Amino acid sequence: MTDTEAPSTPSWARLLAAVGSPIALATALLFYFGWVRTRFQARALGYDPAVLDLSIQDYLLKSINVLFLPLVVLVLGFLLLHQQHRRLVGAAQRNHRIRSAAIRASRLMIKSWPIWIGVAIVLLALPATRLVAIPVSLTAGTLVAIYGNALARELDDATRWPPLTSVLVYVLLAFAVFWDTERVARATGEAFAQDILAYPQQLVSVQVYSEKRLEISAAGTKETELRDDSAYTFLYTGLRLLEGTKDRYVLLNEDGGHVLVLRDIDSLRFEFSGF
Repeated sequence: MTDTEAPSTPSWARLLAAVGSPIALATALLFYFGWVRTRFQARALGYDPAVLDLSIQDYLLKSINVLFLPLVVLVLGFLLLHQQHRRLVGAAQRNHRIRSAAIRASRLMIKSWPIWIGVAIVLLALPATRLVAIPVSLTAGTLVAIYGNALARELDDATRWPPLTSVLVYVLLAFAVFWDTERVARATGEAFAQDILAYPQQLVSVQVYSEKRLEISAAGTKETELRDDSAYTFLYTGLRLLEGTKDRYVLLNEDGGHVLVLRDIDSLRFEFSGF
């Protein structure tokens, strides 16, 4: 091999680079969405998620129920729309009137941005949709424009976007979808918190035995002093398990509204039950 020849990259290294980068990106996104869901759920319940000391795996698992339903709906919607698109293109290729109408519709979809700006303004005015107004409108407008361009590309090649425009629009779509998912993660966390506060009995019941008085006075909890010959002096009931991590438990009082963090140490004993 001469000095000017560079050593070729092994095929396994190229494969690892091609597969590893998407996996790393997907892992980072899942971690972020799991963190957003945990953060807003914890904030709604009245504590900081930093006390949990969660691992990367914990955040990845928490992102599953954020993304599962949206991904299923997205895939099913794409399959349905793809089927209808093929029917439309087939009909347009057979019928000149349908083809002309489809071309006009594609041009309108490409230039429909003012409509979606109006939709965003309307959604911003409504308290129930204010949180998702901009990302949803941006995503919908971008998808409609992309479909309009795809339809025009099949029926009237003269109106298709130049390559740079296509790249920029798809980058915009990626940011919009990321924004949507972040809003879904936030709404999911807050919804979980509201459900827990409305019905804390759905959580696992916890009894805490302690050598010393813990001074727990939250509504719904009860302190009982045990016998002198017991290994523990106090028993606390009326608590529910919110989260359990490596060395600590995050507990919610029976009536909801108060969060306690206790470490799993020798002077405490925790008993759990499903009622």
